[in-house]
Parts: sequence; C-alpha cells; structure tokens
Amino acid sequence: MKYFSKDSPRTRFADARIRSPSNPFQQGFKAVAGQPHIRPKDMKFLDFLLESGNPVSVINAQQEVQMSFIKLSRGEQYPLPVRAYEGAAANFLTNSGNVLQIAMPNLVRTEARSIRNDPMKAGIIVEGPLILWVFQFGTIILDCPFDARIIPASARWLPDIENDQQRLSIEVHLVDTASNILRGIRFVTLSPSLTHRFLMAVQDQLCDQRDLTPYLSRSNAIPVTRLPTLAQVERCGT
Repeated sequence: MKYFSKDSPRTRFADARIRSPSNPFQQGFKAVAGQPHIRPKDMKFLDFLLESGNPVSVINAQQEVQMSFIKLSRGEQYPLPVRAYEGAAANFLTNSGNVLQIAMPNLVRTEARSIRNDPMKAGIIVEGPLILWVFQFGTIILDCPFDARIIPASARWLPDIENDQQRLSIEVHLVDTASNILRGIRFVTLSPSLTHRFLMAVQDQLCDQRDLTPYLSRSNAIPVTRLPTLAQVERCGT
C-alpha cells in the first residue's frame, strides 16, 4: 500500500510504500464481520453480529452451521486478524463478504475523521494479472493489490457477471495498529459500472497464471498522487 495525506502532521510520501497481503487467505483468515448486501446463496462460513453504534443486525447462517458472534465497536479492541502493521488489505469476494481493512499506527484525529466521514472514492488499475485498488478519502490516497487466485475455491464468491446493475458492497474497518483499537466502521457501495469492471477483471485474472511481482514493481514506481487519475476513481455510494 502507498498512502499520502497532505493534511496530516506526519505526511505520507509517495516513496514510503508499504504493502500488505492482497487477501487474508494467505494467512488462513476465513471469516469477517458483514452485512448481507451482495451475498452468495450457498453460505458456507459463519456470519457475524455487527454493532457500530446503530441498532445491531443479525445475519443468519445456514441452519446446519452453529451461529457465532463477533462484536465490532468503535473505540474497542479489534477482534479480527490484521495482516500488516501499516497497510491495507482488500478482502473481497469471499463467502463472508467484502472488507477493506485499513491499518495505520498512531492515527491522528484528522486522519480518522477523514476515513470515517469524507466521501470515499474507489477505482482500479488493471495491468496483466494485476488488479490494483485505489481508494481516496479527502486528501488521503491508498492502494492495495487484489489477487482472487489465492482465495480457496470453496471460500470464493463470484457474482454473476451478466448482471451489470449490481453494486458491490464494502465494509471499511479502520484500525489503529499501535493499540489495536477499531477507529472506524463504514459501509459503501460501488457503482454498477465499477462493480462490473472489477468482476470482469477478476475473471481474466483467474485465467492468468503470471506472477504479480513484476507488475507490482511497476506500480510501485507510480507517484501516489497520480493513482486516482489512472484508476479513474469515482465516488462510492452509502
């Protein structure tokens, strides 16, 4: 991940590039908290109870799966695995939902407020097998790669690409990794056009056996401030 914020007293520069795993299944993370926005019909993993200051919503798993619960509350300890001390992970297209984890140590108030409240923009850069997500919250710019090939087939959820009107829903979890405190939760939706473009890119990626390493190296050479334009970021819905 690269990120930049001109408003922060500890400004992130384009040459301070910190990348985290593009998917938690590299480390065996198999379930995250979620809401049933775009959901698979065949739920094979546990769902969770989410509490974020609003009335809680319970998502029922299949009857043969015993229900388990995890509580997520802003200002409390974050109970889920975070795979990098400083970085972002796009944990998308799993049977348990789509979660963007943003890990930043020693968050300052302006950064947390921006990620929680500023309009969120998203876009992708596709080159060969690389799908690079770019996210923008006000003046904060983040990027992280996504590789659907490392998600086990039994855990992967691929929506129908013929439906060009669906909106992928994403949960954003902001974690201060210096204290492991959850500093923000928000829910956004991608536009139908961006959702369709991403899903089409995933289909191509799954058929491409090339290594991501050289493509990531080239993306690392791009100044972070250019990424939103190259990714054609667009405002997410709520």
